[in-house]
Formats: sequence, structure tokens, C-alpha cells
Amino acid sequence: MRSVELLCSETKIDKAGELLKSKSVSSVEKLQALEILFNWRAIHTIITALGIPSAAES
Repeated sequence: MRSVELLCSETKIDKAGELLKSKSVSSVEKLQALEILFNWRAIHTIITALGIPSAAES
């Protein structure tokens, strides 16, 4: 399995989500937000597969 490392803080992840919901966003900003989202999803998938509870579950 490929090693995956969380690249951003929770704040940056939240901001990326808000940016993706915005209608006035440039292509570059959208791409950067998607990279953050994809990184978070990869980490979340690994944590879930390992059975590690998330902060919301603990």
C-alpha cells in the first residue's frame, strides 16, 4: 500500500470545502481545493479500513 500523509490542517480542509461550494472560484483555486479534499479522503479511507475511530466517534 502506498504511504499517504495528511497535508493540511482541519481548518484548511474546511476552507477547501467552503471554496468548492462557492460559485465564484477560479480554476486554480478549485484545483487546489480538490487536491486538499482528495488527500483528506485518502487518509479517511485508510483510517476507516484500519478500524481507527475518528475524532467524532471518540
